[in-house]
Formats: sequence, structure tokens, C-alpha cells
Amino acid sequence: MESIISNVTSTLLTKALDVVSQEHKAIANNIANVDTLNYRAMHVDFDQVFASVSDVVISGDKEALSQVVGQLGTMDLPTVEELSTQVVLDSEMVRMTENTMRYQALIGFKKGLGALTGIAINGGRS
Repeated sequence: MESIISNVTSTLLTKALDVVSQEHKAIANNIANVDTLNYRAMHVDFDQVFASVSDVVISGDKEALSQVVGQLGTMDLPTVEELSTQVVLDSEMVRMTENTMRYQALIGFKKGLGALTGIAINGGRS
């Protein structure tokens, strides 16, 4: 079970980084087109990707968890949605900051997972 959890964690972190990266591109496009007539803000729904996954993890169902591990790597990234609002530069800058912080946190978690794996490989010695 431990390897399944480790695999799920690593795969989730990788997919989360992909989604955050895609959101960063959408925000950058919004900022670049702030003065473009009739341009509508774009958004990537981070929670859409992980809603079903979190339900399975919370349930603790080992078989479902194994299936999720197999599906995560091939799961499509969410589509970029066009919002009904025009771009507000201040809002986009806030979203960019939040997204950057999310990305940095995910990178930190990924490094921590790598460090734990290294400790396990070395038998607890650093």
C-alpha cells in the first residue's frame, strides 16, 4: 500500500504541476490581451482535474486507488474555458501571484517526496 500511496502522490504532484502550468499560460494570455477589443478572459479549472481523484483517496478503497494510479498519467488536462468577463488587469495579477505560489508549493512538495525516497533508499541514512 505504501508504494501505491507514493506513486499516487508523485503522479498527483506531476499532474498538478501540469495544470498549474497551463493556468499560468492562460493568465499570461489574459494579461497580454488586456487591451484587445472583445477579448474574454481565459481560465483553467484546477479543481476539475482532481475532484474525482480526491473522492477515491478519501474513501480509502485500495482497488479504486490502484485504478486511479493507472489513469492519472493519461488523464487529459482540463480545457481552457472562456469566461464571460473582460480582462481586469488587477484581478489577473492577483491570479498570477496565487498561481505562482501554488506552483512553488507543489515544487516544494515534489522535492520533499524526492528527499523521502532518497532516505528510504539509503536505509534511513542521509
